[in-house]
Amino acid sequence: MSLDLIMGNAIFKTGIGLDVPVTDGLLSLGLAGNLFGVNLVDGGVAPTIVGNPTKLDDYTTLLGPSGYLDLNVKETESFTYFVISKLWNSGSGGNTQLIGTFQSYAADGTTSVVGSGIVFEAPGYRDVICSTYDGASGASSPNNQIITDVSDLPTTEATASWRCLVGCYDKTGVYASGATVRMKRIFDKTANKGSGSQVASDVQRDMRGNETIRWGTTNSRISQSKSIAHMGYAFYNRQLTQTEIDAMYARFKEIAALQGFTI
Repeated sequence: MSLDLIMGNAIFKTGIGLDVPVTDGLLSLGLAGNLFGVNLVDGGVAPTIVGNPTKLDDYTTLLGPSGYLDLNVKETESFTYFVISKLWNSGSGGNTQLIGTFQSYAADGTTSVVGSGIVFEAPGYRDVICSTYDGASGASSPNNQIITDVSDLPTTEATASWRCLVGCYDKTGVYASGATVRMKRIFDKTANKGSGSQVASDVQRDMRGNETIRWGTTNSRISQSKSIAHMGYAFYNRQLTQTEIDAMYARFKEIAALQGFTI
């Protein structure tokens, strides 16, 4: 099964028919630039543009504290996030949420929930956030997984490079044949880097959060200081298989190639 997205010449340099290779569990899919603010999933929930995101060109939008996209979709226990962003290792600026529910609140408005998503740390670390707690009233833990090798990242904004990051949580071990259950994983597909580990059996995913997924900035508990250029995102309510992740990455690479850059 596929999802056909027809995008005309007014949107891209060359009109394309985008056949999305993985649609099972796809709740939100978006591109920046001229299509920013549209959920390209047929029948999907419409997102909300918050603040004043800056359109940089036909395919890129600058997101951060001045403006972001609220997907109006809540996180799920198992998940797969994709985000295509222009990254550099500045060594400062605090944590930057690329997509997710990082640092939010429960329905009571006071209980802190770390959330889920993909976060870019000031030292250049690339994280998947997979918050957990004791299942009762305990504190929320980020339970993050990190790519700590930053040697591949540029060190100035002027030389920042496009990256496709994938963050996921695999409750039941569907990533590949014989995969371990309860695995959290972060990939930089562009740099061919990844990291994963198993979530302990004495905790569970913290689903108390009451906020929706944001593309481009942190949730309400903390303020983000950095703005970053973005090209696209996708959110699935399940763990994709390794083959499915590779297929979606290939499709995003094709979109980027039409604009003259690689991811």
